Amino acid sequence: MNDSPSAHFSLTACFLDFVADTNSLDDPAPFCYDAWRQNITKEFPPWSPFATQQSVNFDDDQREAIRAFVAAYCATDKRAAFLAAAQHNNHADARRNVQDWLKKATGRWALNAKLEAGLEEAGITIFNSSVDKDQLDNLIPTSMAYSAIDHLMDNWLGYEGQMDNRARMAGHRFFRGLISLTWNRWRGKAAARAERIKKAEKNLEDIRKHIEQLEADAKERGEENFMLPMADAKRYHSALEELVTQLGGWAETVRSQQATEAREELEEMRATIIDDDEKPPLNAAKLPRSLRRALENIPSKREAEVMHLKITELLEALDSEGINVQLKPVNYSEWSEGVEEYKHLTIEDIAACFALKEPRIPIFAEKTDNVGNEDPWSPVGQRALAQPGASPLALF
Repeated sequence: MNDSPSAHFSLTACFLDFVADTNSLDDPAPFCYDAWRQNITKEFPPWSPFATQQSVNFDDDQREAIRAFVAAYCATDKRAAFLAAAQHNNHADARRNVQDWLKKATGRWALNAKLEAGLEEAGITIFNSSVDKDQLDNLIPTSMAYSAIDHLMDNWLGYEGQMDNRARMAGHRFFRGLISLTWNRWRGKAAARAERIKKAEKNLEDIRKHIEQLEADAKERGEENFMLPMADAKRYHSALEELVTQLGGWAETVRSQQATEAREELEEMRATIIDDDEKPPLNAAKLPRSLRRALENIPSKREAEVMHLKITELLEALDSEGINVQLKPVNYSEWSEGVEEYKHLTIEDIAACFALKEPRIPIFAEKTDNVGNEDPWSPVGQRALAQPGASPLALF
């Protein structure tokens, strides 16, 4: 009895088993099926009598050696052992050429992508195949994906009712082998993604601990209205977004609870920085107090637009004054420090140089808190600057 294909999964074994099981070396399966030629590729493999040097990039001697290798594979009852021995015997070059050709050819055909698309049409994806949220590469048994084989056979080989029993059985073995190779690839992808998720989780946790430490330090100093620096608020937001991104499709399956919590926290942060009438009904109070205070000082989209209009109007008004400043010609050969030529200018002259109607710079602070204990841009700091005791600021 021939080795079971499940005993030696490889791309080479999948294709050569199909030839051997259908006795189709003179017109190799699956390349002989109209559906395959229409949906996968019109190429002939190098072991086909229809292959040419131009089509497969192997000369006559190489193609003859490949056909001899495949014929010997089809004739043996110990296929796995034959493939292993062929690494070192007279079939070594032919075996390597077959492997290299299949690797490049399946890439050209986008075979893996088409197979995964067919599995998805049958309701099977890498995401819903994971059964353990802590080990994403722990997948359901491949046998649970065999329900997709009939669908794949219809699309890739044609309606299986038109195939004899031997061809149908060979087709099922062919797709079982491809599915097993897909599972190996998915395990690698899932394990790699799990590492990136773990890294994103650690980064988020480190930032949370940093925020907690800043709050604890502020409390120890007696600062009741501590506001988290904006840079830390942005780092926290970016870390949350990165975690949601890395969760990917697992956010809808085994990691759905984690993804939901992260998304809700993102929405709470966004709700904090937009106008009250635009806020969704979410509980932003879950966020750290210092983070909420930092977010509350980010201008909303509406506030930014109003600020932009005010600045634009101010600049247009200044430009309409038509200020013409006459400066003394500069003799660059006598330049020493760079400002001597302007020492005769008054404050009003300097303001005119910058097209300012008054000796003040628009949107710059005009007063300072004499005590200076509050952030001037915080609500408390703004109230302090509005008090009569605040000192006015000049250009210098």
